[in-house]
Amino acid sequence: ELIKYGSADEFYDMNEEIGKGAYGIVKKCVDKATGQTYAAKVVTTSNSNLRKETMREIEVMRKLGSHKKLVGLIDAYHTPFEIVMILEFIPGGELFERIIEEDYLMEEDAIYYVHQVLLALDYMHGNNIVHLDLKPENIMCESINSNQIKLVDFGLARELKKDEEVKSSFGTPDFVAPEVIRMKPVSTASDMWSLGVVTYVLLSGLMPFSGDNDHDTLVKVAKAEWDFDDECFDEVSEDAKDFIEGLLVKD
Repeated sequence: ELIKYGSADEFYDMNEEIGKGAYGIVKKCVDKATGQTYAAKVVTTSNSNLRKETMREIEVMRKLGSHKKLVGLIDAYHTPFEIVMILEFIPGGELFERIIEEDYLMEEDAIYYVHQVLLALDYMHGNNIVHLDLKPENIMCESINSNQIKLVDFGLARELKKDEEVKSSFGTPDFVAPEVIRMKPVSTASDMWSLGVVTYVLLSGLMPFSGDNDHDTLVKVAKAEWDFDDECFDEVSEDAKDFIEGLLVKD
């Protein structure tokens, strides 16, 4: 079944808060029966839109099922006041934190991460689902010492259906594809654009479309205005640049 009626507290001990978003909070939790640790995403659903979006997120995750490069949905519960998603716990932190620590990544490390994201996207796109919020914050490391990653946060993910246009009006300005800004239909190419931005950031520590404010950034994205001018790209191989160039093209 998609979601169970009742409180997750019956089956899980809720512990400390480990994350926060516009939707609500994420807590560490423990399965009372097995002692296994999970993450509980707690969404307060007084807002009916948020309730609808969270139900869609659960539906997408159920459709995707289990894949080694995607965070797994273990269970979902709802009451009149909240929806709780019990998710696989990924203790390694965001890839974003590693970029901040090291400024940027060595090319072979970046390749290793990008390859894994491609495996995740290939699987999602094969199931006609687009992520639409790909950014280093949504790429989690399996453990502190591991270079294995998983893609998380399917809050904006959508299923693409035959003869039905999907438009998205959200995303993070720096990573969002031009068609989203122009309110045009999205496709698997929208995720590939975001991967181009992620790759650029991993290799340089810089944002290709960074403007003085969000509006500025969105204008640059819409025009696909970016370059490799910064000296940090002197060290980057032509192959890596070609890869990015192949992804950051306007349709």
